[in-house]
Amino acid sequence: MDENEDDIIAAFGHILLAGVATKALGTTNGTSFTHPGMHANYLLHGLTGGFHFVSKITGLNVQPVYRITKMAVQYLALPSLMADLNYENKYISVAHFATGLLPFAVAVSGNDSPHLSNFAISVNVISLCYYAIKHTCHEYAWYTAGSALVTYFGFSYVNMLFPIGLAITEFLAHKLYYANFGPPPTKEELKEAERKKKEEEKKKKEAEKKKIEAEKAAKKQAMLAEKAKEKEKAKAAAEKKAKEKEKDKQQQVPM
Repeated sequence: MDENEDDIIAAFGHILLAGVATKALGTTNGTSFTHPGMHANYLLHGLTGGFHFVSKITGLNVQPVYRITKMAVQYLALPSLMADLNYENKYISVAHFATGLLPFAVAVSGNDSPHLSNFAISVNVISLCYYAIKHTCHEYAWYTAGSALVTYFGFSYVNMLFPIGLAITEFLAHKLYYANFGPPPTKEELKEAERKKKEEEKKKKEAEKKKIEAEKAAKKQAMLAEKAKEKEKAKAAAEKKAKEKEKDKQQQVPM
């Protein structure tokens, strides 16, 4: 296989990546400060990669842009994914995004370091595994972590396989977006939710209290009924004994 054929296959792989990322963008919704960072990174890299590897045919030089989008895919994609998945906790979300943004800024400035790249990828792959453990219903977190690990550490220098690996990672990752990335709740909404929660707890306690009181009343009623039965039995026994004595007296009277 000659170099031109390799470039065509690589271009096809990047177009495939762009297609998968477009589908992912079309099936997620809402707005957060990084959303949809991972999908946008993959889409741009797929498009620029498609043009880059057919530049010998088209004469269009997009190598500088392709280089930047590859850095973005390398440094920002997984941190953006983890930032989005942890959007409910803004501190954890910002921390994840920072693990990619800072190395990306260093790389763009011309001081690219494989160690920084490996660090950004490793931290977020480990975090994704923790996310999979924490949310046991999301087996796709495991699949995405495994695919990202193989793609970034195994295929990153193979032009034909790297975009295909990214496409698989992207396909698996968009399955994780089960939540609506809407704005965080306001203070008033949080207070209202807390008030409703307290009311529900109060109602639950009152219901439990009434249930206990009803059980006590039922037991008391049963005890009273049992005592009444015992009194009735004692009265009946006394009456029977009295009748027997009266009968004995009558039998002792001489004819």
